[in-house]
Amino acid sequence: MYVIINYIFENEAVMIKKFILSTCTTMCLFVFTEIYLLNQANAQLSAHSSVSEAQKKDLFSNNETISLSEIISYTLENNPAIQISRERWQQTEDQYPVAISLPDPQFIVTWFPRPIETRMGPQDWNASISQMIPFPGKLATSGKLVETDVAVAKLKTDATAQNIAFKVAASFHELLYIRQAIAIAEKNLELLQELRLLAETGYAEDKSLFIDVIKTQSKLGQISYDLLLLKELEQTETTAMNALLNRSPDAFIGDLEPPPITYLEYPLEQLYQMADESQEEIAISRLNIKKAEIGVDMAEYVKLPDFKLGLFYASIGNPDVSMPPVDAGEDAVGIQFGLTLPIWAGKNNSRISQARSRVTEEKADASDTANSVRSQIRSLYFKLNNSRRLISLYSDTLLPQAQQSMTLAGNWFQEGKGTFADFVEIQSSVYNFQLSIARARADYGKTMAQIQTLVGKPVDYGYDSTNRETLSQNKKHIDADNHQNSGLSPKAVRELQEAKGLKERSSFITLSPDIEKKLEGIGGKGNAAPPIQMEKLLQNSPGLPLLEGIVLKRNAGIKAAKAKVQAEMNAFTQVENLDQILYRYSAFTEALMNGVGPMESSEPISKAFPFPGVSALKGRAAAQSVKIALAELGMAEREAITAMRKAFWQGIYLDKAYTITSETLELFRKLHKVADSLYQSGKTSFQDVIKITIKLNLLEDNIVSIHESRLNIKSEMLALMDLPRDLSIGVDDFPVGTLGSSYPYDTLPSDTLPPETLPPDTLPPDTLPPDTLPPDTLPPDTLPPISTIYAMAFENRHELIKIRAMITKMEQMLEMAETMILPEPDPGFSRYDDKAVSKVGSAATNPAFATSISPSRGAGSPLKPWIGTTMPWLEQTREEIISLGHTLENKEAETRKMVRNAWSDLEKAIRSARVYGDSILDLSSSALGVSTREYEAGRLTFSEVTASYSEWLNIRLAQAGAIRDIGIARAELQRITGKSF
Repeated sequence: MYVIINYIFENEAVMIKKFILSTCTTMCLFVFTEIYLLNQANAQLSAHSSVSEAQKKDLFSNNETISLSEIISYTLENNPAIQISRERWQQTEDQYPVAISLPDPQFIVTWFPRPIETRMGPQDWNASISQMIPFPGKLATSGKLVETDVAVAKLKTDATAQNIAFKVAASFHELLYIRQAIAIAEKNLELLQELRLLAETGYAEDKSLFIDVIKTQSKLGQISYDLLLLKELEQTETTAMNALLNRSPDAFIGDLEPPPITYLEYPLEQLYQMADESQEEIAISRLNIKKAEIGVDMAEYVKLPDFKLGLFYASIGNPDVSMPPVDAGEDAVGIQFGLTLPIWAGKNNSRISQARSRVTEEKADASDTANSVRSQIRSLYFKLNNSRRLISLYSDTLLPQAQQSMTLAGNWFQEGKGTFADFVEIQSSVYNFQLSIARARADYGKTMAQIQTLVGKPVDYGYDSTNRETLSQNKKHIDADNHQNSGLSPKAVRELQEAKGLKERSSFITLSPDIEKKLEGIGGKGNAAPPIQMEKLLQNSPGLPLLEGIVLKRNAGIKAAKAKVQAEMNAFTQVENLDQILYRYSAFTEALMNGVGPMESSEPISKAFPFPGVSALKGRAAAQSVKIALAELGMAEREAITAMRKAFWQGIYLDKAYTITSETLELFRKLHKVADSLYQSGKTSFQDVIKITIKLNLLEDNIVSIHESRLNIKSEMLALMDLPRDLSIGVDDFPVGTLGSSYPYDTLPSDTLPPETLPPDTLPPDTLPPDTLPPDTLPPDTLPPISTIYAMAFENRHELIKIRAMITKMEQMLEMAETMILPEPDPGFSRYDDKAVSKVGSAATNPAFATSISPSRGAGSPLKPWIGTTMPWLEQTREEIISLGHTLENKEAETRKMVRNAWSDLEKAIRSARVYGDSILDLSSSALGVSTREYEAGRLTFSEVTASYSEWLNIRLAQAGAIRDIGIARAELQRITGKSF
């Protein structure tokens, strides 16, 4: 053994060197291995990245065309907005374990520099550990709220992907249209260059006029400018698409494959049903209702206490006495139990009432969302059918006829029977028709993509869209009014009571007693069957005041704003925040540890009450919050009523436009017969017959468009009134006018056009709208003084009222913060419970309270100054009040500008209506009769006659449009002023 030990000591240095050498060798091998593995991983990552970049390059750089589906798939994988939405979804899911977990336990250790002497010995230190336990069921309900948020986040991700896909599809169709327009313009440019040479040759041979050469050069310059503009638009649209694809702005995009024109296979009602089942916004609104219902369950738990369990341990030393007790030096152990005392029923009931108001608000918002989606679908459905009709009209009728006319015009020019100007004019028509076909195809594709977005048609987004179905449904709650005003000043109580009265009536419009009587009991739910008396009211050509009253009573957006006002009232009914008192009660239970003795670190058994003025200021701030909500309610009423007024006057205009266009169509048919007779007798050319045929087709298509627009207005008005979409409003289902057999309805699929849009072969004369507007449908043409409008706007505009209330509220909150420097009332408990012997009574060594004022405080200042009066956040509040004041000034200046512009629009509309009604319309009618007789006598050209007819049509439409503009401009002026007049 001695030999071994001696050998070890003699060779210690060698062994240490070997150990160090082996250790260094091992570390070097480890480092080199890590570097090798890291390089391998980087190589694989680079290879993967290069493959990905190669795939991107192949998608946009090969010679093959790119389809819409390929671009959408690429976008869904690379668009950053979709990636952001997915990450937010994941963040919401990660919140679930947080919501259902207990709060962290609390561990406290206290060491006493001067041990506290107790009967059993000195106490050197103590420790306690405690756990807060919510009432059973509260965490589970909180988890349900998070599950609802997860489902909403998933739907928002779907909505983001749908929206991005729509934007890509719209950009795709727009870029495709621009490139097709460039190709069409280049071909027409080549044709015009040939025509220019032909015109110059004809002018040299005295076969054409010099004006023909000028016209050709002018057309050539116009198409050259169109090409320049289209190429710039192509660069702009390419940049927009690259932004959606997350590529460089100037990245190349190859040829686009034109998607086939697929007709919509679903009728309108089925589209509504698909939207109700799959549309993300509607689904989110339903989940918000469920979340609000779970919020009511969560609010119910405020009436139940939370518990607190804990364990206390105190280290007791040996007493320095001659005769220690038997249990001297034994450590103390205590069990803690506490609970909150929800004894303030007013505050708790207000929270529950607020949660129930939230449910009502979300239900109204869901109804408003569904109505808005249906209205958008109806409008897009019209645009889709209109684009399809235009495609068929241009491709099957107008373009072939124009090409045939161009061929005839070229032959007649060569034979000396026609002019070169006619040839150039027809060539321009062919060019415009070709562009119109490309434009209609692009609009059709964009509208189809938008309809798919609105109905929620499924698209493969490349991620798991599994949705948790853990949400409770069909909860029934009984609304109760448990408002209490304890803690409010009398002025605040009066302001809140006044606010409750304002909530029941509109601040924007006042209904007459007759309208109020007619509308009794109609404020039902949106999709429920309306009362019988409402159906009767709407069937008898309801006027604008009645429609405004229905909107005011039934509009879902107004109901949601009213529910928000109610929620604001409930939120501030119990304005005194008594959480601090409950916290003191909790501290009281924690301090009851009999057998241990008072401890310096424990909280005193005291209660702190706010200064009396603070409660009054809280009440005044509550009233200002309600005023802000009332201003938002006024804005909701204002926007809904203004939308109804504009829709009403637009509907009146469409009725009149239908009558005017139908009468003009009949006149053009008579003119067609005259032109045909003159052509048969050799007094006119075939060009006149073709032109009048084209004009007839365009007018017939205009009548169908007017009818579809009327249905859109009806859908918008029903949505504003929150009524079923199949309800009739007056005589609004008038039939479409007579369409000639030349209209290519036989070339369209029969299942793509709703039955109500198919026109009959004949139009009974008694079904046409009257030639003149009824007196009650004419808007007032009086112009109020602009000074009066300025005063009304500054007094009643809701945006100004809201900002003023926000300024007042922040001033009162600042005053409340500054008021807290005042001393709080004391219920009489000692501030020094743990040192009663040394601080209180005749044996006190130090005074319990201050008896003098320090120089730093100054005479008359509070004894307990609040140090927060000089803190930065108070200065920030003061600066925000100044900022709101400047915002108010800016809004007032903006109001003056808006009033001036709206008043000018109303004055212009009134002046235009008077000009058309007093002279222009009569002169145009006289000119129409004269031109027809002169053409039959052969003293006028056909173009002059058609110009007279077109002018008569335009003037009549302009007169009806001016009357409509009076109503719309007056509605807009009333919207800006915030008050009907």
